[in-house]
Amino acid sequence: MLLLPFIFFLYRCSLLTAGYTKISPDDPGSLQSAILAANQQQGLDYVIIPPGIYRISPVSDQRASLQFANLKNLTINAKDATLLMMDNTKAGVYFANCYNVTLRGSVTIRNAIIPFTQDYIESIDGNSLVIKIHDGYPTTLDDPLAFHVATTYYVFDRTTRRLKDNTYDYYSTNVTRLDASRFRVLFGSIFGKEVSVGDLFSMRSGIGGTAMHSDNCERMQFTDVNIEYAGGLAWFETGGAGNHRYERITARTGSKPIGATENPLMSANADGFHSAGVHRGPTIIDSLFTRMPDD
Repeated sequence: MLLLPFIFFLYRCSLLTAGYTKISPDDPGSLQSAILAANQQQGLDYVIIPPGIYRISPVSDQRASLQFANLKNLTINAKDATLLMMDNTKAGVYFANCYNVTLRGSVTIRNAIIPFTQDYIESIDGNSLVIKIHDGYPTTLDDPLAFHVATTYYVFDRTTRRLKDNTYDYYSTNVTRLDASRFRVLFGSIFGKEVSVGDLFSMRSGIGGTAMHSDNCERMQFTDVNIEYAGGLAWFETGGAGNHRYERITARTGSKPIGATENPLMSANADGFHSAGVHRGPTIIDSLFTRMPDD
């Protein structure tokens, strides 16, 4: 009695190894087109993304590194896969007008370059600070393609490494490079006693997009999906019928960048989870959202 379903499962999987639907870490550029073709041209309802690291470079005219429209009744099994987004100025995965699509893992979606940086405060002078970037973290604070000059900074306790009590959002107005890893940052107001030399500092880049976005979709399901280093929101659902289900999902920090000795202070540039304009709201089960500077 159990043999026929098992044979059918193997048959479905064998289809994915043929022709243009084959998915492999050796050809990450074909991942998007393979999934679209499997569902929309071959009529498959089950796709496997084999384990491995997929270095995803976005198509130039897309808003996201991976973009899927009009998928229906599809399960994407990405167990032990890592989708590494090579352009942190783009959104990550964007689903549009999809119905009853499941993405399950354990799968990790991560920006290859952390979309923020972090440092400690070396000195304070009225409304300006001198900061020193932690080893291994981006030192492109004065590059307008990587960071907005006017952006939001956050103060972290040097002992607990959590947001420091009685501090606020601090808005920069200018940044000047002093050397390879030190900057003077000017702010719109004078700092109070709540900020001290030696405190840890991190900031939004102001550049980047949502890591996982379901737009005008219905009955999406995400299980064991981890978002690390989101360029904007980690999770976002907008418009449509909604009624999406999220189980064991995360917005979290990833591993330290190469050369770093300090653990990351932030997991995303904005909200961990945001829902807007859906007819029926989300169901979120057994999930973790940590170290976001917003909701």
